[in-house]
Amino acid sequence: MKKSLLMLLAAILTAGLVACGDGTSDGLSSEEVYEKSFEAMEEMESASTVIDIEQDISAVDEDFNITMGMSLDGDIIIDTNEMHQEMSVSMGGDGLGGLAEDMTMEFYLTEDAFYVQSPENGDEWVKLDPAEIGMFDDLLDQQEEPSDQLEMFEEYIEDLSLEEEDDSYVLKLTADAEGFDQLIEETLGDSMADEMIGTDFDFSEDMDIHELTYEMVIDKETFYLTDFTLDMDLTMTIDGESADMKQSMSASYENINEIDSIEVPEEIVENAIEQ
Repeated sequence: MKKSLLMLLAAILTAGLVACGDGTSDGLSSEEVYEKSFEAMEEMESASTVIDIEQDISAVDEDFNITMGMSLDGDIIIDTNEMHQEMSVSMGGDGLGGLAEDMTMEFYLTEDAFYVQSPENGDEWVKLDPAEIGMFDDLLDQQEEPSDQLEMFEEYIEDLSLEEEDDSYVLKLTADAEGFDQLIEETLGDSMADEMIGTDFDFSEDMDIHELTYEMVIDKETFYLTDFTLDMDLTMTIDGESADMKQSMSASYENINEIDSIEVPEEIVENAIEQ
């Protein structure tokens, strides 16, 4: 299995997909619910988030498999890219030579510093310059502007059903490959470097979507996006080699616009090792 294919599939682990659609509920159409949610999320400045992702990658013609899981739980402030997160990552499968790997870490990112505690540092708190944490750029991008993600999917409004629950509107999408290649390319293409997928990679020809289901829960009173789930099953082919990927993702937002600051405990500030 070529490294470029694995890197591309692994990158999808942190790519959030959002979509929207048609239907009516409580006197509002799906388009009206979408537009009101878009306006509300444009005003989102902070939130508590919980994100869980499970992914399974298997080579089509080889005895090769990698499983990955990630969980993020914490608070974010969007404008300043500040956050406190507890993260756990697990990897397994015969693609790792039978070696399973589990890692937990906690970090604080402020305008002035980045504090991290992880097994690599012997569970000691370490202080870094925020400019040195490029590895978290994709994570920050995914949490930075929810309204930008919603805007990208405006043209798919007609493809989504609308249901009503006691306190929420629920937008659901079930998609096949037809008509959604451009959506996938717009969502993933900008973050995929040419050296990872090659300049000849064609999202419509080299990616087959077997299943894409999405559910978005919107609060009736505030029109905030409070929960979403995504299930994806696809096959990608690079340089003649194919791999299947199945991914399930769930996320929730709470305490929207109620977090004023990210405070690092004084004990961590005083004892962190500077690097």
